[in-house]
Amino acid sequence: MYQYMIVGIVLVVATGSSLAGPNTCDYFSTAWSTDSPCQKEDFKTKNDFCNKTQSCMALGSSFEHCYVLWTNHSGNITVMRKGCWDQKEPCEEESSCIANLKRKDKFMFCCCSTDNCNTKFSSLDMPPLKEEEPAPIPEEDIQTLQIFAYVLVPIILFVIIIVVAYCFYKRQKKPFDSIEIASVETPNTTTTAVQSLLLPPEFELPQLIELKARGRYGCVWKAQSQDHYVAVKIFYMQDKKSWQNEQDIFSTEMMHEHPNILHFIAAASRGVGVDAELWLITDFHEKGSLADYLKVETFSLDNALKFMKTMATGLSFLHQDIMFRASRNGYKPAIAHRDLKSKNILIKSDLTACIADFGLAVKFDPSESTGDSHGQVGTRRYMAPEILEGAINFHRDAFLRIDMYAAALIMWEITTRCVDVPGGHNKTYIMPYEEELGQNPTLEQMVDHVVEKKMRPFIQANWRQHPVFGILCETMDDCWDADAEARLSAGCVEERIEGLRNKTAPSQITCYPNVLNSNVITDSLPVVPTPLDTETQNQINAQKNEQFQTRIAPASQEVEILPENQDAVALLQEEDAVI
Repeated sequence: MYQYMIVGIVLVVATGSSLAGPNTCDYFSTAWSTDSPCQKEDFKTKNDFCNKTQSCMALGSSFEHCYVLWTNHSGNITVMRKGCWDQKEPCEEESSCIANLKRKDKFMFCCCSTDNCNTKFSSLDMPPLKEEEPAPIPEEDIQTLQIFAYVLVPIILFVIIIVVAYCFYKRQKKPFDSIEIASVETPNTTTTAVQSLLLPPEFELPQLIELKARGRYGCVWKAQSQDHYVAVKIFYMQDKKSWQNEQDIFSTEMMHEHPNILHFIAAASRGVGVDAELWLITDFHEKGSLADYLKVETFSLDNALKFMKTMATGLSFLHQDIMFRASRNGYKPAIAHRDLKSKNILIKSDLTACIADFGLAVKFDPSESTGDSHGQVGTRRYMAPEILEGAINFHRDAFLRIDMYAAALIMWEITTRCVDVPGGHNKTYIMPYEEELGQNPTLEQMVDHVVEKKMRPFIQANWRQHPVFGILCETMDDCWDADAEARLSAGCVEERIEGLRNKTAPSQITCYPNVLNSNVITDSLPVVPTPLDTETQNQINAQKNEQFQTRIAPASQEVEILPENQDAVALLQEEDAVI
């Protein structure tokens, strides 16, 4: 019975007549039928039951339309009602009864406004909209587009190449004198703290010429500054801490005066935000780093000793606590490099050493904390055993001994490329442990090889039998000792190699740890160890010297104090008396 309820909602039967609407409509209602409703085919025959008419005028003036109500069950059409309809709204079709909406298995309805227009009825299926296919492009238009493509594409590519090349060129040059906002720091404008100043008008910043190297914290350029070349190390913002640390180390008292420490000129920043660049401007050394030099050149024994000695001199200076005397008063704290390797030592034109790259260096000022500078830092290949196994004691002497382990590896590198070494030098440069572990050893490999197996770079037996190389081998052994406290100081290494260069008798090679050569720093006196130096280290160095002299000289021969060390010994005794 639900069919009749729905029909009742849609259709309201009333009486009356209509002058404007149809006079008669086909009529049928299942309410009058005891049989099944009429099928669509029944209306095509002379079936009186299914083909009745109804007078709309007799029903009233509001019945102005004819209608049909039917169902569609999977294509089987069954008429439910036909007749006059009193809907006030006009039908979509006047003379045809067409349902404009398809509803499968639902009631279908249509209306019209002429006599017996509902005799025939149908539904207008409305399929889903389809995207219109674009009209085919005429052949002549295709040819025109091809011509434009052939002409425009090369032009666009050429313009892009020009723009990229120009941007790259500007990035290389980067004339700083055109920058409105910049900052610069120089050794003369800073003390131990980093200070920023506006760029002085008279300071002409260099123009970049050639990229020389790339490293962990930036790249190094050869640059032109007035009538001479300088080196520009460029950091990016994510490495700002390293840039600031290098400035802090370079601005330490006396650092810019030492011949074996890279001379710092200025620091500058350009740009803003994440694109800002941080510059360090230093002296430029054409021969580059020791590692790069050894790849293409070799050392004679004399030049090898000179380079080792000056490297030890620079390292000894870094490691010292120095109190100023005479015309100046001040203090230079001990500094540990913490990333000493052949790539971070430059070769000057006279084949002497110049220590560079202080991004990881740490100062040991008693009045300041070392902060978060501790940890497993540096290059894995050059890490001391205590660093590899994470067993370092976080105090000054421990960090200085780490540098000495790395210095021994550098001495080994130089020896392998010395033309006078017994058995012949290596034909190609190799890094420490490269033959055993390859070019990129993992931390686990280094721990296993250096800590667990206690292996060191290979030293040929005939090296140890040579009067000079034998002493160098002993020095290397003493510096890369697994026991950090047993390693030599940089000052002791400096004295040993200086004795070899001067052909001093082995018994006369005397080490005074951490004693500064008087010819290194001008306008001040040589300084002996302060109370900050540990008595333990002094005793170890003295013991090493005694063992060293016993192996290579008659036991009865006494150690002679060289004339140039008399003042240092006197100062040492004076300092001990003060303590």
